[in-house]
Amino acid sequence: MPLEETLSSVGMSENEIKVYKQLLGGQRLTVKELSSCCKIYRANVYDSIRKLLEKGLVAKVVEGKKTFFVGADPKSLINILEEKKAELEGILPGLSPKHTKDGEALLYSGVQAAKNTLKELLDYNKPIYVVGTPPKIADSARSFLISFHRERIRKIPIYHCYSREADPDFISVGVHKMKFTYSRHLPKGLVIPMSTTICADQVQLKFWTESSPVIIIKSQEVADVYKKYFDLFWNLSKPIVWKSVLKEVNAI
Repeated sequence: MPLEETLSSVGMSENEIKVYKQLLGGQRLTVKELSSCCKIYRANVYDSIRKLLEKGLVAKVVEGKKTFFVGADPKSLINILEEKKAELEGILPGLSPKHTKDGEALLYSGVQAAKNTLKELLDYNKPIYVVGTPPKIADSARSFLISFHRERIRKIPIYHCYSREADPDFISVGVHKMKFTYSRHLPKGLVIPMSTTICADQVQLKFWTESSPVIIIKSQEVADVYKKYFDLFWNLSKPIVWKSVLKEVNAI
């Protein structure tokens, strides 16, 4: 995720982001200098500085008659996120919708929906089975996938069969050295650019792009059928020898 999107997600406006980025380099700047560097009216710089001071992301330094501003430790962003998370967890009980009924299908869209629905599977605390993977999935979701697997490997096994073209993505996420992680290569030439995920009574179909649909089916009957499809692909696939794969990927 680009820096601007990340900063926006913690509640920073466009002007605040420009000012904060300018101050991240460690240099001390006045409002006049920030206005010039960021190409923002001075009044708007004052407003952005005030909000950044309130968030603890900027510090004020007074030297003689001049006032300078400097960016605070970026780790402060983590504190903001943790506070927002705590606030959200406090109100979630009153916001939670009724669970999807058996036999229902839900249609979402975009990468964020793909992330959210995959993360929800951890609540089942049951094995996860996946067939296929979209090309270059790590480009759009590497940080999320690393976080997801770190939480998953504490207790939940995952079984995944996919085409060889996805090896670099899996290696970049670190899947090749994770516990409770079992991977196989689909037969040569068979490329499935969509992930089909089965867990408990749920089936998830995803392409992992911003414009594509995310289909969630909650039905034990449907999940049982998809699990049979998975077993078929798994038996046709070959166990991965990661040592050989790493040599091939590193040679590219």
